Amino acid sequence: MPTFDNVFLAAIDQIRQSHREALIGGSIKTMEDYKKICGYLMGLDAAETEYKRLTSAVEENDSL
Repeated sequence: MPTFDNVFLAAIDQIRQSHREALIGGSIKTMEDYKKICGYLMGLDAAETEYKRLTSAVEENDSL
């Protein structure tokens, strides 16, 4: 049975992949849209990193 961590991180990865495909596929028409997608990807990366840091801290010491 999948854990919450696995499901959550897989969802983030799926969203990230979909946005990357939009960039690679050339469906982004304006520089404004390009910047939005890049910002969104950076936000997903930051959220994933922070989530992993927090869950690791909780697993290791039961403290933040």
